[in-house]
Amino acid sequence: MNAALLHAEPHAPPLLSVSHLNVGFGPVRGLSDVELTVAPGELVALAGEPGAGKSALVRCIAGDIAPADGEILLDGRPVPPDPGAAGRRGISVVWQDLVLCDNLDVAGNVLLGQEAGRQLFSPHRLHAEAAALLEQSTFLSSSNLVNLFVEAAAYILFGAAEIWVLLLSEIDLSVGYVAAVGAFVIAELIAAPVGLPWWLGIIGGIVVCAFLGWVQGTLITRLGLPSFIVTLGGLLGFEGVMLEIANIDKSAVGGVMSISSNSPVYNLVNGNMSPALGWIALVVVIAVFAAVTLTGTARRKARGLSTGPMSVTVLRIVVTAIGGFVIVLICNLNRGNLTTLEGVPWVIPFVLLIIMGYSF
Repeated sequence: MNAALLHAEPHAPPLLSVSHLNVGFGPVRGLSDVELTVAPGELVALAGEPGAGKSALVRCIAGDIAPADGEILLDGRPVPPDPGAAGRRGISVVWQDLVLCDNLDVAGNVLLGQEAGRQLFSPHRLHAEAAALLEQSTFLSSSNLVNLFVEAAAYILFGAAEIWVLLLSEIDLSVGYVAAVGAFVIAELIAAPVGLPWWLGIIGGIVVCAFLGWVQGTLITRLGLPSFIVTLGGLLGFEGVMLEIANIDKSAVGGVMSISSNSPVYNLVNGNMSPALGWIALVVVIAVFAAVTLTGTARRKARGLSTGPMSVTVLRIVVTAIGGFVIVLICNLNRGNLTTLEGVPWVIPFVLLIIMGYSF
């Protein structure tokens, strides 16, 4: 289990201190001599493989389970193994549990376990306080919207990849793991000890993906095997290949391979344009899109082919420009809490370019 820290204050006394914590679940050792300190204003992320003890540690801090040994201090005072007492001290946990009480409404589920006496006898107060909490939601904040854009990128690409298969009335169940194998190959090729240039590593990953697609396509088209059977076998087989690559790479933790933060591949996935570059890129993209759209319409008319009204073509360009303006505007808002974070993520124009290529 690893802890990632952000903006630590080295001279501040710890707000939370965990020392020599041990937890056992029967014969299984859940935590063994765990040490953790969190300073005021510090953000800490716990990372580790399944079974490493992340949830057990959080449950101990929240008072949900009692450790066999060790000490948990909050502001220098012990935290008892009592969820109610821990909650009153300001410790709160968002549990990984989707179970709701279907006999309660939204307000009842939101405030479950935190109802004040006056709320129990006044449904109006219960709903008012739940509404006040929901109004603090950050769902439509710039940070959340940009995260949704970035997280959707992979699914957009997978959807684009499936288009060709669906047009042939076939199915591909393995596209996700084919992409995963390609990503692992890229990570291996650009990292030590291979150390290829980033662009050559990407080419290598694309070649591997193309080869896997060729193998499956040959089985389907030449041997007449059902695409469902072939790609289902590919899903299971390529998952094993991905896990084996991660197993061979001793630096991989929990099946996750790290890429240097200085690598252009890392910046493509996690980096952002400057706000000015985002606006410049938008103008260039809209100009190119307008030119290609108008030129294509003119060529179709010159060949005597049917085309829509010019007003519809202009409307497409205007709607695209408005959509691009809104995306860049949202991305250029500062969405950082402890530091400035703004600009269009590189992955967004990358995906848009692919989709535009598919459109023409």
